[in-house]
Amino acid sequence: MAVFGSRPFRAHTSRADGIGRILKRHPSYFGLPFVLVMVGGSFALSTFTQTRYDLHEKKVTQMSKEEELHMSKNRRHVDIREEYFVRVLGFKRKTMKIGNLCEYHALLVPETNKLWLRLVSRFSLGRLVTESFSSTAASRHTGQPTGLRNEGVGFGDRESLRWGICPKVATTSSPFLAYRIGILVLVVLSYLSVFHSNEPTNDSNPFKHLASHCAHTSPIPSSTFLERQSSLARVLKEQQVGAYIAEPGPSATYFTNISLGDWKLSERVFLIAVTPGARVHVLAPKFEQDRARLLSVPSREDVGFILWAEEENPYDVLFRALRLGRKEIGDVVVDEGMRLFVAEGLKRAGGDGTRVGMAPPSVRALREQKGPEEIALMQCANEVTLMAIRAVRERMYIGIRESQVKELMALALSSAGLKNAFALVQFGENAALPHGSGNDRTLLAQDMVLIDTGGSLHNYESDVTRTFALPDSVVPDDHIRIWETVSKVQAYAFSVARRGVEARRVDEAARVHMDNEQPGMAKYFSHRLGHGEQTCIGLEGHEAPYLRRGSDNAHKLEAGNAMSDEPGIYILGKVGVRLEDCFYIGRDGNAVLLTDGVGGFARNLWDP
Repeated sequence: MAVFGSRPFRAHTSRADGIGRILKRHPSYFGLPFVLVMVGGSFALSTFTQTRYDLHEKKVTQMSKEEELHMSKNRRHVDIREEYFVRVLGFKRKTMKIGNLCEYHALLVPETNKLWLRLVSRFSLGRLVTESFSSTAASRHTGQPTGLRNEGVGFGDRESLRWGICPKVATTSSPFLAYRIGILVLVVLSYLSVFHSNEPTNDSNPFKHLASHCAHTSPIPSSTFLERQSSLARVLKEQQVGAYIAEPGPSATYFTNISLGDWKLSERVFLIAVTPGARVHVLAPKFEQDRARLLSVPSREDVGFILWAEEENPYDVLFRALRLGRKEIGDVVVDEGMRLFVAEGLKRAGGDGTRVGMAPPSVRALREQKGPEEIALMQCANEVTLMAIRAVRERMYIGIRESQVKELMALALSSAGLKNAFALVQFGENAALPHGSGNDRTLLAQDMVLIDTGGSLHNYESDVTRTFALPDSVVPDDHIRIWETVSKVQAYAFSVARRGVEARRVDEAARVHMDNEQPGMAKYFSHRLGHGEQTCIGLEGHEAPYLRRGSDNAHKLEAGNAMSDEPGIYILGKVGVRLEDCFYIGRDGNAVLLTDGVGGFARNLWDP
């Protein structure tokens, strides 16, 4: 453990670096300049078009006056419109493209939406083959090309210039309607960019790199479950017990692979029973027998399914099927996590002939000793949880809220492949309440951050806690000193834990060391040093062995035991610090840190 002195040196960063960090952590901020640029550009384009439109208006007005003057003086057989087409616009007399005629129509009908007509003109709609514009009797009198006379449209007004070919456009529409609609669409898209760019996608998920860390792991194999059932059967024989009964939960998961995720608890009883012959039986409602038979339950023999109808007493059905309730069969033991009304129902079914009691310590001890497959899952789950905390820290900033960090942790853990994730996030003085304050605080520059989090990997849970500061944080010196004290106590307790040491002695040693490091601080260490796992490390939340004081806790640590090491100091209204890593007792009797593969203990307040 490194010796901590003054606050670690932190190089000053430039303003540009700060902005870069913000944009890196908040890609949604790119949407704001996008809004400004696109809206500003759209209005600039609209203004430019308005200027051109005004010039066209002036030109058309002048053309109309010249046209009227010319026609009044010269009524020869030459159509002035034809002359304008040929001399001004450069059209050939024989052939003209529809799009060009439509553009000319746009000049004479300024109310038309010119943007739409320009789009039309870009498409070659074919050539309009007309009769020669040379004079004929009909064209001289009507001003209409001979080939189009049947269209019923004359040259006497502006509408005629479409010759029935240019698409009809409402002359009352605004010439800038399309631009305004375009601006509105850009604003909406920019809004979505700002407020939804942090939503996870396959490409934008900032934690997708975590997925590979535990991708190689696999669930506990069937052979391991068979070994566990054999070990349980030996204990039942030694204790002269007729059956071990449990509901879906950690114990049922450990022995039979039936978890709460496979079968939720309800008022309809569902039980698992293991007999001294290592035979597995399942008691299930009759109407759900098909679902029950689909469960993957490893067993040396075929699983015995015992079904009870709605009008039957399920406990009586179970006892009759297993021939329990007779003295020669022996007592029945139940899992310590069984619900009270279920245990009472079993007691009534046993009557005077069978005693129904709690499973002996020898049964519970089977779960406390972890095998190689379990250790591998525990290590990976805890390692990737610590990696997730570090990755989330990189996305945090001064001003972020606790709820936002929780969302980031949930995303990081799910990206890592963990299920049933949890996250306790506390800023500043909120961390003085070990299990949460219930509010949603904003992170300030002087705050430390406490994150207690974990998830499940193939039914084995992780549990890691870090208290840290951000690069831009300015933490008070007395708070830094408290963090350093907790860090040293955690390392010292880990060095004390080994095979043969009583669990209570580890807790006591940690408190003495805390007072030695910082006199008077042990009174703010308000909870036990650690809990045995199946949470840090296994199937359940907090379970034996516990690292706590007390004369009733004389349990000696054994190889395979797994537990947490989580000292803390909590000063109400001021500060809270907790550091937690899980470990197990190896075959050589020494403690092994489950997060050792990714760096283990936090190095300092700025390096979790």
